Amino acid sequence: MKFETSIGLEPTRRTAKNVFEDMLKLEKSASEVLSEKGLFQICDKNEINKIVQEYINNHTEMVDDYKRGREKLFSYFIGQIMKETEGRLNLQTLNKVLRKRLLNE
Repeated sequence: MKFETSIGLEPTRRTAKNVFEDMLKLEKSASEVLSEKGLFQICDKNEINKIVQEYINNHTEMVDDYKRGREKLFSYFIGQIMKETEGRLNLQTLNKVLRKRLLNE
C-alpha cells in the first residue's frame, strides 16, 4: 500500500505500518495523519531543491572546499541536510539534487 500524497509527501518506511492504525482510530485520511504527526517524507524535487540551495547558500566556504577536491564533504552535506530536516527528505532524491547543484554552482 502506498500513501503518497499529491504534494510529494509520503511516510518513512519505519512509520508506514502505524499510519493505517491511526487512520482507523482518528477517522482521518492517510494524508491528514501523516501531516499532523510529521510522519512524512519529502519527495518533491522542487522542495528538496529549495532546501539544498538554501544549504549551499549558507555554507559557501565548505562548498568551495568540496569543489577544490574535498569530495568527502558530500557525505557531510547529506548528513547535515538530513539533520536539519529531521530525516524527512527522500535520500535518493536528495543525493541526485545535491550532486546536480554542486556541479552547477
